[in-house]
Amino acid sequence: MVISTTPQVTPFAEYADDKMRLRYSHVVHGRYETWKDIAGRVCNAILVDSVIPLDVKQAICTMIEQRKFIPGGRILSQAGRPYHQTDNCFTLHAENTREGWGDLANKVAVMSMSGGGVGVDYSDISPYGTPLKRSGGIASGPVPCVEMVDGILAAARQGGERRGAGYASLAWNHQDVLDFIKMKEQAGKLQHTNISVRFDNDWYDDIQYHAGLSTSHGSDVFTTTLRHACMYGDPGFQFDPDGQVLRNACTEIISGDDSDSCCIGSVNLANIRDIQELSDVTNLSILFLLCNTLYTDFPTGKVKEVKVQNRRLGLGLMGIAEWFMQRGIPYGHICDTIDNNNSRRWELSNVNSIHNWLATWKTNCDNAALHWSTKLSVNTPVATRAIAPTGTISIMGHTTPGIEPIFHTAYQRTSNTLKTKDYSDGYKREVVVDPIVSKWISDGYHVQDIDTAYTLSQSTEGIERRLAFQAYVQQFVDNAISSTVNLPPYTDGMETTLAPILLRYLPQLRGVTFYPDGRHDHQPVVPVDIRDIDMFAHTLDQGPTCNGGECGL
Repeated sequence: MVISTTPQVTPFAEYADDKMRLRYSHVVHGRYETWKDIAGRVCNAILVDSVIPLDVKQAICTMIEQRKFIPGGRILSQAGRPYHQTDNCFTLHAENTREGWGDLANKVAVMSMSGGGVGVDYSDISPYGTPLKRSGGIASGPVPCVEMVDGILAAARQGGERRGAGYASLAWNHQDVLDFIKMKEQAGKLQHTNISVRFDNDWYDDIQYHAGLSTSHGSDVFTTTLRHACMYGDPGFQFDPDGQVLRNACTEIISGDDSDSCCIGSVNLANIRDIQELSDVTNLSILFLLCNTLYTDFPTGKVKEVKVQNRRLGLGLMGIAEWFMQRGIPYGHICDTIDNNNSRRWELSNVNSIHNWLATWKTNCDNAALHWSTKLSVNTPVATRAIAPTGTISIMGHTTPGIEPIFHTAYQRTSNTLKTKDYSDGYKREVVVDPIVSKWISDGYHVQDIDTAYTLSQSTEGIERRLAFQAYVQQFVDNAISSTVNLPPYTDGMETTLAPILLRYLPQLRGVTFYPDGRHDHQPVVPVDIRDIDMFAHTLDQGPTCNGGECGL
């Protein structure tokens, strides 16, 4: 692989427009839509209820144009089309019958081809070797069912454009859990499915009762899961204190209902001036997402039934890392001294603290959901808040994704160009200074010492800060937070060091995944050592494709 000798400057706006045309722009009268065109299209398609005043509709369109609120990727891409399935994700149970497997295969194919990611829990499937009473023989267990679904995802393009995205979970006390944990040891296996082990209160009681990590089945499963996460990036950890065991493909949605779905969007904290504007934008964003529950098409009748029952929303946040950057606060920093009561009191009372911004977002989500559902004559959503990874839509927002810090100041990035087919294998490779860093430089910020996912991964203190901050934010979220914590390359015994840290925070999370540096030979982003930060991008020649492309949320 050869880097071109002449640096090519890529301003952030141009970088974002590239992604916009790739993912979301419709071609109208021979030209790609602009961002303003997209905002107008989605608002005209979705905000059709007569009870919404014209000035409110215009205010929503304006806040999208100004990138204060970014609807989910399926909304941006599909709103206004004849078939408009605009939910990002679905949740499914795998039933323990041959008919159930067939029904699951059909649902996964239809949902994936409609544009949504699919999460499946396989815990009800009988363990391998269980005698089959009706037909004789033995059960094949959940592992082959996971492989079957991954094969369907490989064949089905989401919305006709990108490969399917899936998630598989299995309970910690399932007899086949150790085989499940090992499913992604070999590179190239389950390329379209992320896997996680489900932990719950019974598991936590088990390890507490046995007072350690070496004397119980629960401890063994936890340690084995963490070892594989440190080595291979899979499985992740899912925690369910309340029986809501289902997740979508990116894991920001929780549910107990098969065929539940969620429309998502994100408030861009980096573009919000103050607490009052946060209140206003949150209020209108909830209205927009509620209207989408009335607009979207449904891949199956069951999805429609559960949508009417739950009307689940997922209003998230993006730009949190940039919010810290704008204020000169280290990433994830809650107060000056976490154990100092005076500092904590200052943090909770200061209107400019992250606590008060999150509390304002939470309160206004709940109030707006009640107000607007009454106005629209629909049931109040069972949940309103979910923080998605916001891969590509955070680029539309010109900011950082979800609660995540930027990956690194500079890196090699592999991105999907299947729609435009500009590259023979469908992927473009660049070495770039992170576009957000380039924007910060242009805005006059000092970026030499910023916290990144990569630099935080180099110490146990940095890794704990990532987990502690996610646990802190989760208390404001009634769905879940999708977050991947970066790790250094695996070394012997790494899981032993991280185990007590993860045990401290896992019961406060709904889930978390890890990614060890260098797990894949051609991982989507690889850190690059650059001594002088500057705005440039080197285009690379063609090489092997990355497995997963990029998140199109």
